Amino acid sequence: RPTQGVTVDGIVNNGAILSSGSTVISLNQYSSINSFKNSVGAQISGGLYSIYLGNHATIGDLINSGAIESTNSGIAPGEGAGFYVDLGQTAGAPSARINSLINDATGTITGYGDAGIHNLGIIDSIINQGVITGATYDIDTVNPTPGSPGGRIENLANFQGVTGSGGRALTYNGNLPTFYNIIITGTAYGQLAVTNAGSSTTTFGI
Repeated sequence: RPTQGVTVDGIVNNGAILSSGSTVISLNQYSSINSFKNSVGAQISGGLYSIYLGNHATIGDLINSGAIESTNSGIAPGEGAGFYVDLGQTAGAPSARINSLINDATGTITGYGDAGIHNLGIIDSIINQGVITGATYDIDTVNPTPGSPGGRIENLANFQGVTGSGGRALTYNGNLPTFYNIIITGTAYGQLAVTNAGSSTTTFGI
């Protein structure tokens, strides 16, 4: 559980990192992990959040080939997320950030009490070739408010869909990604089911 201002060059998880009642990996202010790999068959499982990024915290490249999940259910809104990316305390303050998140074909990200990914920060790129599942939404990118800049995803490429991975569309709530790309493999392709997009727009690609 890195404290304020700690930088970790790289983490590779080949086993199980578990916590039944709290957050497994918590990055506090100005802490960072340059690269993080959750290998095939590996598990990161927490009761509150599996991975939490606080204000100004960053993860460079994160590749998930295993399972990242929060195990609690029936808890307060905003808790129980597989990922929880926080934001700056005030509008315009530097947000928590993930540069690149790859959920590959064997990867699962699950939030049993909230979203699979609950984003109030900045995620530059998500490539989802596996399955992201949430009790509320699979990805929840919070819309801006007068006191908060909200969350932002720059690029989302997705293979999750009825014919793609997971057997159903990826549910997405809030601020649309700046760019959205469908991943197509043969006759299989990703699908996105959007709610509460507000006035946000996206540029669509294949």
